[in-house]
Amino acid sequence: MKGGQLYRLMDLIEDIRKVDAMILLHKGTAEDSLLIDQYEARKTKLMGQLIDELVSPEIQSPKAFR
Repeated sequence: MKGGQLYRLMDLIEDIRKVDAMILLHKGTAEDSLLIDQYEARKTKLMGQLIDELVSPEIQSPKAFR
């Protein structure tokens, strides 16, 4: 794995953590349900990007297919 790929993964994980923190922050009030829905959609999108990065051919190792 190259340094750029590693930093991309680290950035995605950090973004997911930040969005998750915002979801927890807004769960306390009923008025923030729209915000929660938006943050959850953003988290789902980021998780998809993370999965795509993890299964990309540049990151896969030969050991993964044994």
